[in-house]
Amino acid sequence: MNDNAPVLSLRGVSKVFGDPRNGVRALVDVSFDLLPGRALALVGGSGSGKTTCARILTGLEKPSAGGVQFKGRDIATLTAAAERRSFARAVQMVFQDPYAALNPVHSIHHHLVRPLKLHGGLTSGQSAEAAVAALLTEVGLDPAKIQHRYPHELSGGQRQRVNIARALAAKPDVILADEPTSMLDVSLRIGVLTVLRKLKTEKRLALLYITHDLATAEHVADEIAVMHNGRIVEQGPARQIILAPAHAYTRTLLAAAPNADRAMRSASDQRLRAARHAENSAFADGSGG
Repeated sequence: MNDNAPVLSLRGVSKVFGDPRNGVRALVDVSFDLLPGRALALVGGSGSGKTTCARILTGLEKPSAGGVQFKGRDIATLTAAAERRSFARAVQMVFQDPYAALNPVHSIHHHLVRPLKLHGGLTSGQSAEAAVAALLTEVGLDPAKIQHRYPHELSGGQRQRVNIARALAAKPDVILADEPTSMLDVSLRIGVLTVLRKLKTEKRLALLYITHDLATAEHVADEIAVMHNGRIVEQGPARQIILAPAHAYTRTLLAAAPNADRAMRSASDQRLRAARHAENSAFADGSGG
């Protein structure tokens, strides 16, 4: 397979909930590709169809029309148990709520060891302790401070980093991050986004970042697709979408972004310096906010 070929794709996908003629039309002819080492931000308001796209990509929902391709193969044809397990390992979700995603009765060590063992993530001769420590370090957390704690002892930002580490434990090809910062304080969002951007590049992960906020999409995504009423109304390079939005709905989203004016100046040296500073400091002490 071509190293730059799409890992996961939607192809002409439509989705109707309920009666095919009179039901709720959630998606209409949606197509996009997720590429290794690249991030696509799927941006839109509530009810635009973003999460439905993610559920169809994982196989949790079936499309009414069109299909999903994984490394060039329609996932509907992955019928053998081994094929389904391989797909489930390769496509991992990071959910919106960092509090509900972790079982409060288990330690962080337990949350990471389980997927390592389930998906065969331990390398030859590697101890579970070392593997957990490596995962936590990758997301900017200090293993000595974090791995034996319980979820209620961590901040929201730390919990979301643990959720990212848990997804990494499966050694995935794709991460689907559904509004991963929307429940975090503004001060913690940049750290989580920086982790996703760093891992996307270093591990050549295909990343789908689902959000309603164009300002955060700019920080993590190479490309942006704007959804409205179940359709993609505009798609292109992230900077192009931010600086010169072509569709009226995109301009509405940009105007509503908390940092819309800063986003509009994304090409400035000051913005780039600030992003680099945040990226460096996010990993400085391993606390990962």
